Amino acid sequence: MQYESYEKALKCLVAEVEEPMASRISLKANDFKKMLDERRLEYSLENASSMLQLLLKTEETKKGFFEHREIQFKIAGKVFDRSEIREKLFLHSPCTTLPTWSKEIIEKIISLKPDINTKLSSCIRCNLSLFFEQLLNCTLCDSISEISMLLLRNFLIENGNYSPHYLFWRYYALQQDRQTLFIEKMSDVRIARNLLFPSDFTIDIMNFPREYSVLEFYIASKDIIIDMQNDGYSKHSTPEPQRAFNAFGLFLEANELWYSTELVHVWAWEMNRRFKIRMKPQESYLLLANAYMIGQRGIRLFRGHCEKSRFPEWAHKSVQGYLAERVQDGLAKRTLAMDRCCLMRLIKFLDLLNIKSFESITPKIVKEFNLQDMDHKTPESKNAYNTRIRGFLRYLERTKIITSHLAIAIPCSSAISIRPVRVLSAEEDGLLMNAMNARDGARTIFRDIAIVKLERFLGLRVSDALSLKFQDVDIPHMEIHILQRKTHKQLILPLPNTVLNSIVRYVEHERPGIESKYIFLTSRHPFKPLQSASIPLLERLFGERVHCKNHILRKTLSTEMLCSGATISIIADTLGHSSNDAVAKYLDTNDKTMQLCCLTLEGIEYTGGLL
Repeated sequence: MQYESYEKALKCLVAEVEEPMASRISLKANDFKKMLDERRLEYSLENASSMLQLLLKTEETKKGFFEHREIQFKIAGKVFDRSEIREKLFLHSPCTTLPTWSKEIIEKIISLKPDINTKLSSCIRCNLSLFFEQLLNCTLCDSISEISMLLLRNFLIENGNYSPHYLFWRYYALQQDRQTLFIEKMSDVRIARNLLFPSDFTIDIMNFPREYSVLEFYIASKDIIIDMQNDGYSKHSTPEPQRAFNAFGLFLEANELWYSTELVHVWAWEMNRRFKIRMKPQESYLLLANAYMIGQRGIRLFRGHCEKSRFPEWAHKSVQGYLAERVQDGLAKRTLAMDRCCLMRLIKFLDLLNIKSFESITPKIVKEFNLQDMDHKTPESKNAYNTRIRGFLRYLERTKIITSHLAIAIPCSSAISIRPVRVLSAEEDGLLMNAMNARDGARTIFRDIAIVKLERFLGLRVSDALSLKFQDVDIPHMEIHILQRKTHKQLILPLPNTVLNSIVRYVEHERPGIESKYIFLTSRHPFKPLQSASIPLLERLFGERVHCKNHILRKTLSTEMLCSGATISIIADTLGHSSNDAVAKYLDTNDKTMQLCCLTLEGIEYTGGLL
């Protein structure tokens, strides 16, 4: 069959776009031409429309159908007159078998936007036709009044790909006999799927306090977003609170409930239980709305240290004196933060015993604290906590606050400090490699990939990776020069192309556009050098399955080098260790060489029968 005009139009269309879109368009268009050729059909608007109808039934996803449809519109625009395209290609419904009432509703929905162009109205008509066809396949309805919010929620849980256009929700809201402010937010499938109803709760939520109406909550949520924008928060900071407001507002509106702080807590708990969603940030946004509704507008959304992290008044002076002494010793901020955490545990324990002064501490109390303080994942972390508690008790002795030698009541070691090194398994490492090839996902995906590659391929400690500066990256020589934060020693490492590419991708596409000597910045306003060692990419991949997820990447690299034949001195230099002794613990991870160390049983006689 002859397709000269089709091929010429396709060639022009491909020349107008860049890769990889050009290859995708070419592949889809050639598949479409092959379908025509197999049926011995010439290329015409009528035949193109027929093939689109066929694709609707054979294409696995709705997205695939719309990709074909968009490409055919663009090709037809280069071959045929616009009026012909409008009549024969645009103004058709992909589902001709729909009942009359649903077809009428589709046209009413499109009429809600009178200034809409023909192409867009055609896309909406296709979207709604597909939605109604799938909906009517799942349930029996004779009018839109029979389509309840619960029915729509359940439908979208099973058929999220068939979510209707937002104009449908606007029309649906107009059909309700009450004021609607949040129903249009059902167009966000993530919110629609997670919509809760009274039957989803184990308690009766319909009799909760009626503190504020949905309208008052809506106004407060708008004011919070406006204040965030006026205060200079970035555009990346507002979607999360806005989504929380939309989800809870829709929940209130769909169930005709009123806002109350008690309902916020119950809703957040049920969302976490049912959908495994981390609700603490969303809960804080919703409680902030309560502050706005009682007139406390202007309260800061993101606070610094919360009240529960402050030391009680009776302990404050001694703790601050000890921390000031540690600062004078030149210790890093992370070390000081751990000191605070250790001392907080001790002081909370003393508070539980109603002890309000350090002078009242006895060796027995110190031993009791040590025995109950077992909430540690490894013996090493327990040892580290004990070391800091002993240091604080010695400070109290030096300053004459206590007289007895309480520090010796804390043992120097809680367990054997040498144990097998934990590294990533082959399966875990494969998951990590696949995740590092991702191009979309979380908001900080490019930043996460760059940091993880610095740890996995260069063996950097997470503190060194996070504090990397632009001046540390020597692109002409493909090297990284850093001053290690732990040892304060200079380290020069080769820079692999994959690591450099990930850093460049983060800087170009994701890094906030502010002046800073540090490469990695927080994703929210105010933008500061990144300090949190928690990498969302690793959290999503491994959860709690892998302990010390950042440091295990460094251990995996050293084990990989050892197994490939690298000497101990080379591994120590790569990792920035001060001596070769620090690498000795990795020797048992080399299975092949460890097998050579096995002792035979020759000379050991065995007598007796089998047990």
